[in-house]
Amino acid sequence: MPAPDLVALLRSLDLAREDETPDLTALSATWEDPPAFRRALLSHSAQRTGPLRSVAGAAYDLYADAVLRHASSDRLAFVEIAPRADPVRLRFSELHARASALAAAWSGLGVKPKAAIAIVMPAGAVGVVAFAAALYLGARVSWILPCGDVAVAHALKALAPEHVVVDPRSPAPVGKLIEKALPVSAPARRPTADPVAYPPKSPCIRALSPLRGPFGRPVDVAAETALCGALSDGMLGYRLSPGDRLSAPGFHHEQSFLPLLLSAWLSGAAFVQLPEEHLLSTPSALSLEPITVLGLSPAFASSLRAAPRPMPSSLKALFRSVCEPLDWLEVRDALKKNDLGKVPVFNVLIDTAAGGTVLSGARRPAGVSAKALPSPGVAWDLVDAATKKPTPGGAGVFLRRGDDLGEDGYFLLARTGNEYLWGGTLEPRRSARAFPGEALSGEVNELPFAQGAAVVPLAGAGPRGDTRIALCVFTGGRAVEPGFAEAIAKLVRERLGPDWRPDTVEIFSLFGRGKGGKTDARWCSTNYLAGRLHARERDGAIRRLGELRRGLSSIPAVVRAGPTATEPSKP
Repeated sequence: MPAPDLVALLRSLDLAREDETPDLTALSATWEDPPAFRRALLSHSAQRTGPLRSVAGAAYDLYADAVLRHASSDRLAFVEIAPRADPVRLRFSELHARASALAAAWSGLGVKPKAAIAIVMPAGAVGVVAFAAALYLGARVSWILPCGDVAVAHALKALAPEHVVVDPRSPAPVGKLIEKALPVSAPARRPTADPVAYPPKSPCIRALSPLRGPFGRPVDVAAETALCGALSDGMLGYRLSPGDRLSAPGFHHEQSFLPLLLSAWLSGAAFVQLPEEHLLSTPSALSLEPITVLGLSPAFASSLRAAPRPMPSSLKALFRSVCEPLDWLEVRDALKKNDLGKVPVFNVLIDTAAGGTVLSGARRPAGVSAKALPSPGVAWDLVDAATKKPTPGGAGVFLRRGDDLGEDGYFLLARTGNEYLWGGTLEPRRSARAFPGEALSGEVNELPFAQGAAVVPLAGAGPRGDTRIALCVFTGGRAVEPGFAEAIAKLVRERLGPDWRPDTVEIFSLFGRGKGGKTDARWCSTNYLAGRLHARERDGAIRRLGELRRGLSSIPAVVRAGPTATEPSKP
């Protein structure tokens, strides 16, 4: 079989009109022979951006190929744009100097290849250097945001790191792991050891993918998967060249940050970290760097429609996450009002646990749709959820070969022409991400007024089709007070973070049904969606019965039972 033609693949996915369809001949060849695709990918990348140390199927030197081979250039590797501060710009030469020195310092503290390291800090230059240092040592690295002590505790329990990296000026709440915190800087020194190359199947990243249920399940990402996925995405998806700038404000951190960062570095490009809140409040923030490829989040699209602004003249392409809610008219109007009608737009589905994009669509000028294609180089099937076998039709659960249907099959695709339509998730999810319903219910249940809690997903409606999350809280016969809702909001805001935030909170002075102090989620969902919980809440007789039950349950057991058979009653 001839080697995959990557140039033909690039051309086949560049479309001039919305009604044009891609030729899948070259793309299909990569699905049929992934090893040949990986060899062609590394060969083509070496021609574009310099020799690689990685050898397909043998060893993958992520640090050398992502950082070291660009260190002799003057190109930027990372830019951090933050409110009330000047941008922090980090060149590949500076990144290599700092990361290699830090790796040497960590090595002196006993950090060895395959060590599990968790970075717990906001996405910024300090963390990026630590991430590069972990790759230098051949470690298995994770990166989570410090959203709150409870959320961090849940994440660290799942990740089980041997070491953590926190900002010493404002350390994240990592509990006893603070004793194993690694430094974030080290004196400059000449490297005394080469970067460690990973065996193909050795994990380089441990991801808490929000797309892989249940919430909080860690997934190890093999070095071969991470490097080849990032190379493919940078070259064939984002079409990055050395010196380009890639940015994705508003894209979910655990879901997409590390694959985007590696895609930029392996292409000799810079990743620009621009917080979505800052972008929305300060339109001029977008002009601080000549961004060439930009992610378009739903909030950013809404902002562009409401208040058009000058876009970077350097902009070559826009991409949006196909799993996010889509208001087709809103996005089309936003592109038109901002003179972006000729800029290619394409869809992606990024998953750190998959090593990068799972889906990556054809590029069309102002191409706003729910169409996508499975990314190159990975064999896949559409599976019937009932029979667990490949479906003979053009629709089914998307599953990469080797993955488990129960754990990794979570969304549907349906063929339309030569492309596929995003069909949503098998169960209602917010932006395709698993929600920590059981964990949130457990934390809320610890509040003094709560006698039970459960989460109910509400299937989407309206132009975007957003799925909403309702949190139902039961007080067990206690009258609902105004402060209850604020106590729940404070818990989520200060200790849990945005991934745990429900869209609506309903508090009922009723008793939930369940066992062991846990409310039965199915019972709650059925009765909430049918309106029975609200009806019972309005029923005065049921409320009074609840108050009576609460009063009886507060009486000590010995008093309720009365005298025993051997104990004479008092007159």
